[in-house]
Amino acid sequence: MDFQTFPSLFDQPEFGKSLPMQIAEYIVHQIFRGELHTGDHLKEEELAARFHTSRAPVREALYLLQVEGLVERLPRKRTVVREYTDEELAELYDVRIGLECLALERLAAAEPSAIAARMEEILRRMEAAVEAEDAQTYAHLNDVFHQTLVQGAGNQMLWRIYRQMNNILTILLQVSTQDVVEMQTSVEEHKAIYAAMAERDWARAKELLTQHVRHGMDRALVNRR
Repeated sequence: MDFQTFPSLFDQPEFGKSLPMQIAEYIVHQIFRGELHTGDHLKEEELAARFHTSRAPVREALYLLQVEGLVERLPRKRTVVREYTDEELAELYDVRIGLECLALERLAAAEPSAIAARMEEILRRMEAAVEAEDAQTYAHLNDVFHQTLVQGAGNQMLWRIYRQMNNILTILLQVSTQDVVEMQTSVEEHKAIYAAMAERDWARAKELLTQHVRHGMDRALVNRR
């Protein structure tokens, strides 16, 4: 079973996407792959040449990304991949905790068995990534675990808001530096969260999830220095 990253910022089918949206997704994918980093300049003329278009669709694409908080406009009409402060990053993590706890509350009122098999498979693959010391694959599966939890809540507005925020965190962190000890700790935390969910101990699940996300925030803040 191959877990793909969930769609990024835009929900339209591929065949229905406008050129600005296609350009915006291209930029997002470059950032996700580590080809662009915070502070990098996004040059309109280069993007226009790549897509064989005028600058107008490129400007619209950059505007879409600016609205999403992924890029920022600087003086002299320069657009760069946005860099967040430690305080802003901490605030993002607080919001993430709130949204994921809300997702757990929604699951508590529904039937979480619909995502049980998927989450169990993700955990098995996370353990395999730890065994292989594959930090990049582990980081991806870590992200998919949390997205699966939120998407499983069945609230499309919650999912949209969460995904927008999570895209920013993914870009900021580009977590590929976890060592084996950190990955082992992380996978045990994920297993404990899922075990509490399976036992329908939702208060415990929320407590464990909050601790886990805060641990991730602490690592992120250290790695940024």
